[in-house]
Amino acid sequence: TGNLNQANSKQYSLKSSETINKFLYHDGFIYGAGRYTDGPFPAQMRNTLVKIDPANMHHVWVRLGHVPTATTARLYGFDLLIHDEAIYSGYHGDPDGTSTTNTVMYLQKTSLNGDLLWLKQYDLPGNADIGLELVEMEDGFVVLAQDHSTQRRMFLFKVDYSGNVLWANEYRVDGMAQTD
Repeated sequence: TGNLNQANSKQYSLKSSETINKFLYHDGFIYGAGRYTDGPFPAQMRNTLVKIDPANMHHVWVRLGHVPTATTARLYGFDLLIHDEAIYSGYHGDPDGTSTTNTVMYLQKTSLNGDLLWLKQYDLPGNADIGLELVEMEDGFVVLAQDHSTQRRMFLFKVDYSGNVLWANEYRVDGMAQTD
């Protein structure tokens, strides 16, 4: 009905820098991708994958990305999909945590138990890589991304389920497309 079920609701204290940008329900669990802050400073932001038990709304597990917690990073999860019992997720940011504009994009494959299976870095043309969406296709998925420094360039690139780039296109606001 869309009405809130008070018996099965949970409020998380997410502070100001925590976000979950995408949720999926799969095989009896809720999976999410976003960003949690692993400490009191913005430079401790980590892309986040979560698995939640819908029966009690408690986290089954939380994974905070590939950069160790003792180091600085600003990484933001933007999307996830589940294919063949694995989680494919995307995130972007500065792995050194020193810049909000000098960023790269990552895709990772994770087991449904949160174990990292592979991680790939993609450096798009421009300075500020922002991932927006993952769209599943028959033989991989397409990534929609943007050069956030100008907000005039968009990118579509397709990867297979091993993270290998199959093709890439750049689109400019003026309607001109470039292909690589």
